[in-house]
Amino acid sequence: MDTKTYQLLQKVLPQIKKKPESMKGFVSSRKIGLIGSTGNIHLNDLTCAAANHLFDDKPERFGIALNEGEYIRSYLQHKADQDPDLKEKFPYLV
Repeated sequence: MDTKTYQLLQKVLPQIKKKPESMKGFVSSRKIGLIGSTGNIHLNDLTCAAANHLFDDKPERFGIALNEGEYIRSYLQHKADQDPDLKEKFPYLV
């Protein structure tokens, strides 16, 4: 994982963990409830939310710019499942 990706995910993922309702409209209420109750974020749910354009349609929810949201979406859709550093650096991703 490169530094830019890490820095962007470091902005976004803790916010989702702390305030799972920030994913409202992009994942089911049940999945939002699971994040809230377990503190874990399922990578598949995160990838689906990214594919539904959470980060580039609603970047203001995370305090990021549109181009940063597009970068996160691209990473999650194309590289995240092959990145061995991801779950090591963010252990609450399951």
